[in-house]
Amino acid sequence: MQMPPLLLKIRLPERPPPLSACYTDPAGRSGRVKTKRYRDWEKIVAPVLRRVVDREGMIEGAVRVEYRFERPDARKRDLGNLEKAMSDVLVKFGVIGDDSNIVDL
Repeated sequence: MQMPPLLLKIRLPERPPPLSACYTDPAGRSGRVKTKRYRDWEKIVAPVLRRVVDREGMIEGAVRVEYRFERPDARKRDLGNLEKAMSDVLVKFGVIGDDSNIVDL
């Protein structure tokens, strides 16, 4: 019998930047580069994610991830643009092996 996906809950101190604010295409260079805003956010959340990995280890296999974001103001926002940065940072800091392991979001 297959076990259900693991539910991973982590409270981060700051919401991620939207996808449009994570990467830039600098003139004269090929490929995308992380923006300062995105790198700064990664630095803010890194200690929290490292503590999770120290406590739990890397989660391999299927995982269910639940993201909850507060609206800081009344502007319209696309939640899908926040999800990508969250999933990528979970992989970068070793919380999950790969974001393709997310089977429920």
